[in-house]
Amino acid sequence: MSPGSIKMKFCESLDRFVEIRQFSEEEVDRIFKNVKITDKKSYKRLVINTTIVNYLEEIAQLVFGNNNYSLFGEIAEQELYNLCIKVNPSLDIKKVTITVDDDAKGSADGQIQLLNKSDDSSDGSWDISERLINMEKYIHRRIVGQNFAVSLVSQAIRKAHVGLRNPNRPIGSFIFAGQTGVGKTELAKALAEFLFGNENELIRIDCSEYSMSHEYAKLIGAPPGYIGHKEGGFLTEAVKAKPKSVVLFDELEKAHKKVHNLLLQIMDDGILTDNKGVKVLFKDCVVIMTSNVGVEEFKNIEVAIGFDHKTKDLSHNSKERETRKALEKEFAPEFLNRVDEIVTFTSLTKEDSLTIVDIMLNEVVERLRKNLKMEIEFPQKVREFLVEKGFNQKYGARPLKRAIKTYVENPLAELIIQKKFKTRDQITSKLGFLTLKEIKEREKSLLVEAAKDKDKDEPRGKEKVMETMRADAKDNDKDKGKAPKKPEKEKVIKFVLKTAKKEVKDNDGGKADSETAPDDEEK
Repeated sequence: MSPGSIKMKFCESLDRFVEIRQFSEEEVDRIFKNVKITDKKSYKRLVINTTIVNYLEEIAQLVFGNNNYSLFGEIAEQELYNLCIKVNPSLDIKKVTITVDDDAKGSADGQIQLLNKSDDSSDGSWDISERLINMEKYIHRRIVGQNFAVSLVSQAIRKAHVGLRNPNRPIGSFIFAGQTGVGKTELAKALAEFLFGNENELIRIDCSEYSMSHEYAKLIGAPPGYIGHKEGGFLTEAVKAKPKSVVLFDELEKAHKKVHNLLLQIMDDGILTDNKGVKVLFKDCVVIMTSNVGVEEFKNIEVAIGFDHKTKDLSHNSKERETRKALEKEFAPEFLNRVDEIVTFTSLTKEDSLTIVDIMLNEVVERLRKNLKMEIEFPQKVREFLVEKGFNQKYGARPLKRAIKTYVENPLAELIIQKKFKTRDQITSKLGFLTLKEIKEREKSLLVEAAKDKDKDEPRGKEKVMETMRADAKDNDKDKGKAPKKPEKEKVIKFVLKTAKKEVKDNDGGKADSETAPDDEEK
């Protein structure tokens, strides 16, 4: 191999550089000569083993450790394959032709291939990974609450894995019913990540775009003679590209009945024929349909039994019954009979919202750390403040996202653009404020008013912020009395957002600034 034919690429999962061979066209042809490839997974492994220098000797142990397969190993293996394709685009599986050996598929009919076959397995059995046994625990990393929904879906997937399903039907078909913002779509994404290694292995169909009788054709392709006939259907082409994926039909009740008929074919036979007569297989897909049907009925039940914790079980059972009744009014009996499970989602509680805020704030922390090399901490009071502003049982988690954008992300963005923060800064947030602490010879405190309370009907929010400011000022006075330290040119800057219509003020002492802030706010 000629000098310069090896490239160094950084692998994020393994946190190290790997050496990747760069092949010529002749070398690519030689690689595939007299090599049997049975499926997509074996092809990827062939590419990795052949392309990465010393893979079996050094890298494979880092990927899989002592286990034949693991979730981390699957993710790392996929990243290594992507790096190989970047260096050798001609090795992309979409650009090669592979002859499949039907006698070597390696699994019983009806058994979903979630895990890779053990390399040293003599009896041909599949390695049972702990991620299937602990599926609920893995899903709950992303899904807050909804224990019943997660458990029901996990049981169905495990049943399908051991072969107790019709091999010609999808892996599973579910209706996720419940109000907006309770995690229906998020569970679909988590399921795609769990089963297929990436949440992007999800095909989303917005059913509101298929409400007219003729629009169903967009899913399978326009008939001959119509515009778009050569392009194929959105759904059929997507499943051809991702034969192992989660197919999500969002807000199914908004789709025309003809879309329901297409779903009947998928759930019954695992096949959908496109506009060109090509049969597209769905047997390696999970079909999920979300619906808001029954939400009004939920409200009636909640009014009837209240929110006392003693009636929690009765409330959920009642919601299930009302959901079933509402779905029966909306969908034909033969349609509902083909669905594996109807999963009813419950409303979020304040405790759930605190956990969701933790997840969202951790995402902010990771983005700052990764993109700007900054560190930020959020004390418990900030989390409680965000829940108070964003908790809404009717709309679920979406108002919490808006609260974080308003009170955390927007102020941070303003300060970063104005270069108030620099690389390697540590930021500690407080209730209504953000305090900057530089890792240098001196310390600076930057008090930032997160946002002026826009809701005029809730003056208590402003009062709480002012009470916090007064409390902070008193604490500062006590601290100064106990330990009168004078750092080098300590400087306190009060920065008020444009919505407050005030200017930046520079004061020599933090005490005076803290004491005068509440009075200015009242004016």
